[in-house]
Amino acid sequence: MAYSYEDGLFHLENSSLGFGFICSPLAGGDDRVADRFNNLLNMAWPPETILQFCLWTSPDLLPERILISGEDELPEVLQEIRNSRVEFLRQGADAPLDAGGIVLRDIKLIVTARFPVARDYPDSAESRLAVELREAAAETLKTCGIISGSWRPSSTGRKVPDGGGIPPPSMTVTG
Repeated sequence: MAYSYEDGLFHLENSSLGFGFICSPLAGGDDRVADRFNNLLNMAWPPETILQFCLWTSPDLLPERILISGEDELPEVLQEIRNSRVEFLRQGADAPLDAGGIVLRDIKLIVTARFPVARDYPDSAESRLAVELREAAAETLKTCGIISGSWRPSSTGRKVPDGGGIPPPSMTVTG
């Protein structure tokens, strides 16, 4: 598997291309959201395309990302509240919050697409089609209000041995 920074596509095993998105899951939906997802499923995908939707939980809450504008100018009491919340999130990711065993997790929806190409290396027309499909899929996910970013090496912000930030095998478009 390889990633092309030029076109934002993964070049996968078995003569195929893929791409993915890291999204925030929806807490609910209505007919409009269902219609938008239906548009995604009914795009002009090449034959034998695989679309995968996977909920992924992680203890990597990154509470240090809790930022408040003008943070340096915050009154001391607000700085203490912020610091308490950051510490609460850190502790909740490592150990259960209560006797019920609830542990805090960051939840993401990983949406991936994988489709075959004629040869081991795609020609320019296949690459162009893949980029067009990725862009159309991204727009559709944006209209649903869930897209956070494209999946690429180091998207997780974690150091993954032999993976360069690529999700575990059960999460990849090759799986």
